[in-house]
Amino acid sequence: MEEVIYKSLVGTGGFFATLGLAPISEVVSLLVGLATLVYMIVSIIKITKGLIE
Repeated sequence: MEEVIYKSLVGTGGFFATLGLAPISEVVSLLVGLATLVYMIVSIIKITKGLIE
């Protein structure tokens, strides 16, 4: 349960960080958004593999 909460916080934090950084630096904002997206995709793949097994 704690893992789900942690991953949700990371995803939400990355989303708000992307929005907050957009006016300052679009490149950094894009990188943060991509890093968050990759993290969430890897997390989803890991969870689905665990459910299949």
